[in-house]
Amino acid sequence: MGPEEAALVIVSEFGLSVRDPVVISDSNNVVLWLRPTPVVAKVGTRLRSRLALEMDVAKHLKIRGAPIVSPADELPQEVHRVGDIEVTFWEYEPADEQEPSPDDVACALFGLHTALRDYPNPLPSFQDELSYVAELLSDAGRLELLPEDDRLLLVSAEHRFRAELARYALKERPLHGAPHSGNTLRVGGAVLFIDFETSCVGPLEWDLAHVSDEIVDAYPECADRSILAVCRALVSVKTAALCWARFEHPALQWHAKHHLGVVKELMSS
Repeated sequence: MGPEEAALVIVSEFGLSVRDPVVISDSNNVVLWLRPTPVVAKVGTRLRSRLALEMDVAKHLKIRGAPIVSPADELPQEVHRVGDIEVTFWEYEPADEQEPSPDDVACALFGLHTALRDYPNPLPSFQDELSYVAELLSDAGRLELLPEDDRLLLVSAEHRFRAELARYALKERPLHGAPHSGNTLRVGGAVLFIDFETSCVGPLEWDLAHVSDEIVDAYPECADRSILAVCRALVSVKTAALCWARFEHPALQWHAKHHLGVVKELMSS
């Protein structure tokens, strides 16, 4: 059973009539707008699925009035399963064509962080993702399309920048984990965040490392620029590794090459 069929099986049990499902995204997960309903299905395709964590965080954020795309009200707000396929359901929000301004993104991210402060349940450390990346990089068989010299470069970079980060006393808090532009929508002029599978605890600089300098400058709290620089390096190591591991997906190829290039430049300086 494929992702689309699994989603349709579930929604049919709740009386939703779907005539024309549309794939919105097919990279880390398959995301489908179940047209004409106002519902989007997110079908987990990753071995490290965190859909249950994402749903729990999103329900908390919705109660707090945070700027997010909310779980759909039309179905139970939980992880649904068909066999070994996991599916969650979200409100469909038609995105504006205009890109949000740095000020608007910074304001929305601050609101998100504020709403996360009293999240009551345990969150993984941001370091957990980096440990997974280290494990991934150590196995050439999982990165068959990445040249061996580049894999070894990423291994060295991961060691170097994590050692540098360990020198700092980090103040940790609940974070989105990856609030980059691919995880934001501008809807009716407002910035909304999606994809909370990466929710974690870590330093503010970890979230800010995923956004532009203009957004960092507009963010209401000051970041430690030294910590931010190391976090930016680690984000590029992470993104390069994860995208090369799934290089067969066209949507990830540019990111794989771009972030590998960033790491090469950092390691040569």
